[in-house]
Amino acid sequence: FAERTPIPTQYEETKKKKENSPYYDDPGRIALTTDYPYITVDSSYYDDAVFIGDSRIEGLHDYSGLDNATFYYKEGLTVYDMMSAKIAEVNGKKVNIKKALAQQQFNKVYIMIGINELGYRTTPEYALQYQKNLEEIRQLQPNAVIFIMGVMHVTTEYSNSSEIFNNVNINDKNVAAAGLANGVDIFYLDVNPVLADKKGGVKKKYTWDGIHLKAEYYNLWVDFLNVHGLEQDCFPAYKEAGQNL
Repeated sequence: FAERTPIPTQYEETKKKKENSPYYDDPGRIALTTDYPYITVDSSYYDDAVFIGDSRIEGLHDYSGLDNATFYYKEGLTVYDMMSAKIAEVNGKKVNIKKALAQQQFNKVYIMIGINELGYRTTPEYALQYQKNLEEIRQLQPNAVIFIMGVMHVTTEYSNSSEIFNNVNINDKNVAAAGLANGVDIFYLDVNPVLADKKGGVKKKYTWDGIHLKAEYYNLWVDFLNVHGLEQDCFPAYKEAGQNL
């Protein structure tokens, strides 16, 4: 990892909306997927991948078809209890992520976390805890590439109906989380443009409750991930072993 040149997160400036919330601000910009020459991969790419998160990751587990990947998830999971909640199953026992990651090594770690924090604490607190979690994961998974997945938006209708659970708040969290990516061993991936209507919310036809995707549309998320793979040299374990992905 140390030999690679860092790729800072790039942002697109946006027009600020008037917001007055103790939980978030309008950052006036959106974070873009880490700029990198990604490759297209197939399902075998996820043999050594783990996905961590809340009910959105649960849906990905249930409907993505990525049966070869490992999933650690819990409905209502937040960045604050992500490492301590017993959401991983190892040898038939429920353990927290720290214990699970200490027992099995992965080459890819995908994280989507943040929807349940929208009305709890501030965005800087969210980012600080996210950074602490990443540092713990790095210690446990020294050879893994970590993918911070931007929190999926809600529909525009749902967003407009809430002062807290809205896309401005989600975007504030995403901008903060994306700043933790370095384009070396931590990448930021934002699936929202694939799912968005003209106002940036998830298209109504894609979701059954304004928040979660319908089963038949998880393939859009998987297709996005499949065209954002990394080449073999990005993974120290493969490079050292001379193996193929």
